Amino acid sequence: MRWTSSYCISAGPDYLSMISNGAVHDIPAPIRLALVSSLYGPGNLACWFSILLSVIVNWTINPTSASNDSITNDFIAALSLPIIATAHIWSQVHQLDGWNLHLLLSTPTSTAVRAAAAIEAPLTVCEDFIMLAGVLYAVAAWKRQRKRMAMALAGGWMCFSVEFLLMRNWVPFRSSLLVRPFLFHLMPLLIISLCWYSLTSVVYLVEVLSVMLRIFATDNDTEPESGKAFQWHRLSPGRISCWMAGCSTLVIGTCSFCIKYLWQYSASGNSMRFAAMTGAAITDLDQFVTAIGGLLTLLFSLHDAFKEIRKAEKASHGEARQQVRRD
Repeated sequence: MRWTSSYCISAGPDYLSMISNGAVHDIPAPIRLALVSSLYGPGNLACWFSILLSVIVNWTINPTSASNDSITNDFIAALSLPIIATAHIWSQVHQLDGWNLHLLLSTPTSTAVRAAAAIEAPLTVCEDFIMLAGVLYAVAAWKRQRKRMAMALAGGWMCFSVEFLLMRNWVPFRSSLLVRPFLFHLMPLLIISLCWYSLTSVVYLVEVLSVMLRIFATDNDTEPESGKAFQWHRLSPGRISCWMAGCSTLVIGTCSFCIKYLWQYSASGNSMRFAAMTGAAITDLDQFVTAIGGLLTLLFSLHDAFKEIRKAEKASHGEARQQVRRD
């Protein structure tokens, strides 16, 4: 879908004056959000957040999944929405039909308002995942699970690519058609976040290379003390980058909260500003069913986790009894 004049708002002079005066939020939602996909609706986002919690439960509480560095189905589902949102933004920018992004976000026209709203919804998802990717990476790094670390880091960088794009086409928030501020509106914060993410990635690569060298040294060690070298190479990567990812999540999350809730801009006081603005409602059948599906996924993950915990406790008690009998 290309942003051409056929998608202009059939707005009267009142709406156009709102755009010119920067009161984009006052334009009725059915008009301004007409091109926003329901994929980013409240039900789908609730499902996504539930799946992310399910991933964290499986990586921390469930003893079987926590000890296994595997890419599970719920992790793939959690990565899908931010990846699709990133691809959606790049696709929309590619289809601007002669416009550039800077011109789109700063031109007070009815067409640009609708196009900016369509970009703002997936951008909200991408910025949410930039924070949550740090949490996933920190949990995986604490468990020293390289596959999960790499996937979380790659997902975070994909979302950061959108921030790069908007940084290159930077428009001040007061002059922008976006209704909410984002990280790239505060350029120093974005630069610090990018530097910290880059440093975390470099540390991760150094940790992986160091482990590879240790494994190589162990494989070539034919001395009887090779057991000591084997224990050394068991120190898998993750400790340093784990703390770095946790700190970056804390810093970026705090700053994002301040941007979303402490920045003085016009928005409804009870709005959930980490959720995308769409024309869909949680009472819509598709949104409601999706939200329930995500909640059930989380509940089943908790059930499986506690079942595995009980199984592990029974196994440990059985081993203790056998040891007592032997003694």
